[in-house]
Amino acid sequence: MRIEEFDFKASKQAIAPLISALFEGGTAAFVIRNFLPKEQLNLIRDKNLNYTSQKFEPSLGYTALPRPFGGVLGPDRFISGYEEEIKYFKEDLEFKVLEDSLKASIDTGLDNQAIEFAQESDHVSYSNSWFSLRELQPEQGRFDVHCGNFFVDWNDGYFQKNNKQLEAYSHKAFLAMIQKPTAAEDLIIYSAHWDKFKTRKDLDTLIDLDNREHSLKHIPCSRITLNEGDVIFFDESNYWHQVPIVNGEISRITFGGFISKFKNQNKYYFWA
Repeated sequence: MRIEEFDFKASKQAIAPLISALFEGGTAAFVIRNFLPKEQLNLIRDKNLNYTSQKFEPSLGYTALPRPFGGVLGPDRFISGYEEEIKYFKEDLEFKVLEDSLKASIDTGLDNQAIEFAQESDHVSYSNSWFSLRELQPEQGRFDVHCGNFFVDWNDGYFQKNNKQLEAYSHKAFLAMIQKPTAAEDLIIYSAHWDKFKTRKDLDTLIDLDNREHSLKHIPCSRITLNEGDVIFFDESNYWHQVPIVNGEISRITFGGFISKFKNQNKYYFWA
């Protein structure tokens, strides 16, 4: 699997055409190096550090701020605190400037296209935020092998609702590294597409449509290393991927979310 890389500072590469190629199937992923400058990295890192309430913890060693859409759709006990988390970012003027800056960076060179960020009281999807800060703690946090469409049965109501306006079953992801752990690789994307692999036997084995088992160690993959400030855009819904357990003493902090295309429009929706 070939993953192209671009240097944002050197080329001022317009990201929007690359996102279009991602949705058209022209690429599975691309990396923009040096996308976030140091001052933006510090702002995002400080916002995560300075949140005083207890953060939502979907699994051991993993916290999310604001909490991801799956938790919002769960039982009422998961919903408590979501509004506070949204408000925490909404009331920060510096973060609003950051949001406008990131939107302008992504919008550069857009040709008859547009992007829209999820926001409070937005009814396009259940999401009230276009991003989520996710932290994986050393020796605990990891994301097991998965792809977005693997969760359709778990959140069927969400996907059905979203699919009224968006191409919900073919969403993509963006992921910026805010604090890099001492890890050799930050993300593994397998050459295993949802069209062929729809079942996960266990955390090390996928099953294809012919009911044949495939060990992950025998499936070709791309092992991605991101430096602080780099961002990757990839076909999260269709390609199986994982984040190995975070080793060392430094937690892994990322800033990211998902991207869906509006139906019959050259317009993209960022949500988390």
